[in-house]
Amino acid sequence: SFASTVASVGEVPVSHALGAVKTWTMPAYWVPDEEIFDCSSCKKGFDDPSNTKHHCRSCGLGFCGECTQQRCAVPVRGWLTPVRVCCDCYDAIQEADNAQSPSTGAA
Repeated sequence: SFASTVASVGEVPVSHALGAVKTWTMPAYWVPDEEIFDCSSCKKGFDDPSNTKHHCRSCGLGFCGECTQQRCAVPVRGWLTPVRVCCDCYDAIQEADNAQSPSTGAA
């Protein structure tokens, strides 16, 4: 049908437009998608379409979804609400938060 032809023709430009918007709006410290070929942690490749690419909001490296399940605020990067972070950054942020918190234990 005419509608399905128009819809399929529109898919490529829309996908390119969305990619351009992502590139324009992504933080400068993020590694560009086209430079990420595998997860920075587990090394699983992104050639499998089911393995989606995600950026850690703290370090900016690329990871698979499984290696970025943690969420926390990253105020030094401007993320004030919990966002996706890698395991290493999550641990470092939690350790820094714990070091800044006053001790509540008995001496």
